[in-house]
Amino acid sequence: MKIKFEGNEYDAYALIMRKPNAQAILSGKKTLEIRQFSNRYVKMFTDFEQVEKNAKLREEGRDDECQSSCRGDIGVVHFYSTGAPWFLDVKIDEIGIATMCEEDIKFLNDEYDFHDYDNEWQQFNDLPFNEKPMFYYLHISDILQYEGLD
Repeated sequence: MKIKFEGNEYDAYALIMRKPNAQAILSGKKTLEIRQFSNRYVKMFTDFEQVEKNAKLREEGRDDECQSSCRGDIGVVHFYSTGAPWFLDVKIDEIGIATMCEEDIKFLNDEYDFHDYDNEWQQFNDLPFNEKPMFYYLHISDILQYEGLD
């Protein structure tokens, strides 16, 4: 989708959100948005060319040269609710993938002061790493514009 802000047009992800979460972003209490690691979001957030490049690098034993496979070409999100007269447009400076494991949750704690999963990751502690749930995180860097959230 495209949004207009200060006379410029931007490509944006259109993501449904509950109003209390949008208000938490607007107030500065929330700077990360979490989305499940599902087919819908994999298609939306993955740079498939980079996935192929990374696969070739791994085949050549050059794992250290792999780059993030998350898209970086769209830096705006339009949050909205179906049937509700509000929206929130934000800039994002990172899309990342995390796993429900102590290391990743600690990283999100330290880097973004994100504590929503402080007590949830332990329930997956006994699973092999490749079976632990994964999720996307979007770091919100700036509020662009909003309507109906006051």
